Amino acid sequence: MDVPTDLPPLLADEEKVFRVFLNLIVNAFKFTREGDRIVISARAISSQMVECRVSDTGRGISPERVPNLFEPHRSRGDSAADRSGQGSGLGLSIVKILVEGNGGTIRAESAPGKGTAFIFTIPREVKP
Repeated sequence: MDVPTDLPPLLADEEKVFRVFLNLIVNAFKFTREGDRIVISARAISSQMVECRVSDTGRGISPERVPNLFEPHRSRGDSAADRSGQGSGLGLSIVKILVEGNGGTIRAESAPGKGTAFIFTIPREVKP
């Protein structure tokens, strides 16, 4: 965990943000092996937004698959190794809907053999 103690509160539905983190963390565990690392971090990136990141040092995703990760059923790979332990292929599309429904954005960065990071933004509570 790398979350500053003075991180501002989010202006979002707590249950939905929890579901986003839960889905991304479960995915990270699915695609990492013993000895790999998963890091959850957050930081204020502007006076209005907080950036959250779930990253791992797992096997990574091929570059041609990254643009389609948030489309329903498109996050699943083609090989049996890619499909093992995967669910319906809807998780990341639901994550995107939840993030965008709370006024944020989401993207993925990955490299085969080097891991994957899912980075999303959520509006922060702005005090008058």
